[in-house]
Amino acid sequence: MSWAGWIMSRLVVLALLVADPALGNDTKYWSGVLGLGRGVDVTLVEYPVPAYAVLWVPVQLTRLVGGTPAVTFVLLFLALDAAFHALLVRHRPSGRLALAGELTWIASAPALGAVSAVHFDIVTGVLVGAALVLGARSSGAGAALATVAAGIKYWPAIVLPAIVLGARSRGRAAWTVVLVGAALAGGSLAIADAHRLFTPLTWQGERGLQLESVAATPAVVGHLVDPGRFRVAFTDHQSFEMFGPGTAVALTAATVGSGLLVALLGVLWWRGRHFQGAEVLVWTTLTATTGFIVVDKVFSPQYLLWLTPIAAAGLLRVRPSERARLAAWSVGLVAACVATQLGPVLGLWWIVDSRGGVAVATVLLVARNALMVGLFAYAGVRALHLAKQDERYDVAGAPGPPDDSSDRATAAIIS
Repeated sequence: MSWAGWIMSRLVVLALLVADPALGNDTKYWSGVLGLGRGVDVTLVEYPVPAYAVLWVPVQLTRLVGGTPAVTFVLLFLALDAAFHALLVRHRPSGRLALAGELTWIASAPALGAVSAVHFDIVTGVLVGAALVLGARSSGAGAALATVAAGIKYWPAIVLPAIVLGARSRGRAAWTVVLVGAALAGGSLAIADAHRLFTPLTWQGERGLQLESVAATPAVVGHLVDPGRFRVAFTDHQSFEMFGPGTAVALTAATVGSGLLVALLGVLWWRGRHFQGAEVLVWTTLTATTGFIVVDKVFSPQYLLWLTPIAAAGLLRVRPSERARLAAWSVGLVAACVATQLGPVLGLWWIVDSRGGVAVATVLLVARNALMVGLFAYAGVRALHLAKQDERYDVAGAPGPPDDSSDRATAAIIS
């Protein structure tokens, strides 16, 4: 049943891609730039060097076996997608809502649409999700996967402290992060100049206020009401950015928000330093990832591919009584995926050109952003609450003494 659902959902995704092949333009961009053969120092500088290697493989594979790079990318991403689903099936938990993780993963792809099949952000998302699943049994494996994810695209670095604190052996996890990180950095330096390690950060720092970001929401609404005062432009950073009254303030707010997010995560890491159970680990990881997306000045649709594997994996790690809360949170995440597909993906040009269904697309974008803020707030509150009580759980995430009658009933059923 689980695999039948996965197959049907991915057929829907492929159908959506066939209906609008322009959604796969990023794959053409990658293959086109890599095909120039200009070297890693000046190619795809918006991505870390290991990401260059990940994207280089499908292009070379296409040259060997024929076909088009776009098709190769999609097939490889689907293969990774299937491998992660197999991991969820293999590690299916017991108790209530045992299928919640698999169902979240099945539903999230068609909810987000063709984006889920054409963006390599699925690579980092799946690696972090797999780190949560395998980390329950192997501190080294979980830390290694998360560190590789951070090497491919730097955002997973924000979840590494939680991965280490939530490990069965924190020492082993910490050393794994150091050694794998050093290997990735050393390998990058072996094939590229030292400055190449920082080009993704420079690229990100130079970006403006992306239309889809939470910080741009007031400007997007202003563009709907009075398009003469606000301007949307496609920039050299391969995205549509907002210009007009208040956008400079919004950029400053995004920077301040990033600092506040780090402070919040510092509190979570400090409070959970003694007994970092699976519940605290999962909610802290979700808080970090959702918060990074919400406060940043950039929010590309594919960023949701960071969250969906983490939510699905988290549903395997938490105890049954906590699973209901996380399952409800995941329903909200799938709803955000639907709003993303219908709003800032399919309706993007309506917003940009102020035509047709611009009002509907704008409302969906605003609703999506509001929902993401709500998901971030709930994850943060839940993580803070559990961090105060994490002594009730062991480091592997097993339930400790029941804290209410529902937990006692669940414990009795399981035993």
